[in-house]
Amino acid sequence: MSDRASGSRWADGRDSGSRASGSRASARGSRSRIACVKLPHVAVALEERDNGELVDRPLVIEAPQPGPRVVHDLSRAAHLAGVKPGMTLTQARKVCPELTVLPARVEAYRDTFQVMLEVLSEYTPDIEPADLEHSWMVTKGLTSSIVLERSLAQELAGRVRREVGLASRVGLAHGKLTSRIVTQYVEQQDAMVLPPGKERVFLGGLSTRYLPMPSDTLRLLIQLGLTKIHQYATLPSRGILPRFGYGGLRAYELAHGRDDARLQPWQEEPPIEATQVFLDPIEDLACLHHHVESLVARVAKPLAARFQMAGVLTLAIEFEDGDTVTSRRTLVEPVVAPSVLLTHATALMKDMEWRAPIERVSFGAQGLCPTIGRQLELFRQEHEARAGVEQTLERIQRKYGPEVIQQGHLLEPASALPERRAYIAQW
Repeated sequence: MSDRASGSRWADGRDSGSRASGSRASARGSRSRIACVKLPHVAVALEERDNGELVDRPLVIEAPQPGPRVVHDLSRAAHLAGVKPGMTLTQARKVCPELTVLPARVEAYRDTFQVMLEVLSEYTPDIEPADLEHSWMVTKGLTSSIVLERSLAQELAGRVRREVGLASRVGLAHGKLTSRIVTQYVEQQDAMVLPPGKERVFLGGLSTRYLPMPSDTLRLLIQLGLTKIHQYATLPSRGILPRFGYGGLRAYELAHGRDDARLQPWQEEPPIEATQVFLDPIEDLACLHHHVESLVARVAKPLAARFQMAGVLTLAIEFEDGDTVTSRRTLVEPVVAPSVLLTHATALMKDMEWRAPIERVSFGAQGLCPTIGRQLELFRQEHEARAGVEQTLERIQRKYGPEVIQQGHLLEPASALPERRAYIAQW
């Protein structure tokens, strides 16, 4: 912990206490640069750190979610044996009989995550966690040259490794998606800095599997012979949205070097809680489930209104005899959708022991939330909705023919001739 007390020192001799005021002015007005800090396979890495006997053994972590038991994270040995994320544990054991399966320790992941955020916050308040493995930070004002960017990236990797106790990777580039791709690309070193203006060249030589697209779309690209990002970038822009959807359009922008560098700073928020008191204690579990569903809706509404996400859920039940039972669940990825919240609340109910009629039930949610901008879960819902519309249109075309769906296109809106203003073509 000595680095925190004394302040880390830069390659040019300045300490961390002076760089924020010294170099911030010199870099003012320059283009924002983003560093992505990654803890690779944090779930497996924590288990190997705490138990040396697990190192180099085929190991998987079970997904901490209701439903089928599936693989959440896996070690390199398990990967080489043929195990893949998302496999059921039954399938994984058939592929690798000597597999070691451990339950997820989500609380430990979040504790590790918080330590990493504390380290990054010593450099800048402009930090956005992406998930429990990735976080972004703005480096504008921290460096004034590519040399100092390399020093910063190396220092970040070293600081996180010492404070967290896990290996880390740092990718520094002009945008969020690009910097995250850099952390995927880097394997033999701790940090990599992509110089300004080199984004399209760097991305163009990579496999299309690096693009942020659904797996089925990536398989389609490979079937079409588009194995490199530069090949995808040469496609006509007009056909990207109809063929590959909004995810493909986002990836197309990225392939041309256009990336988003705006961060949404997050902070820990106090819990939101809803309570139901029963004048006549209830014993019917179906009735209890109805009231829990109502509590979930009451919690989900302010979460959505405030653009917040729930990372920790708590269900507390007070019985007629005065005893109280509390069940708590920490989520790998914060959520806001009422249906997902209800699924977890139902799982919390099933984990409880019932001893007497129920007088009071409370449901609470807390976690990380963005203080500005829109909540990330909403973007996913929007893209999923659009993808659903596209799939529906495709089914209609398959059933009734491709010509039944037409799409309007603007040509010259201000033209005096109606036929020049717009035209209709097959979707």
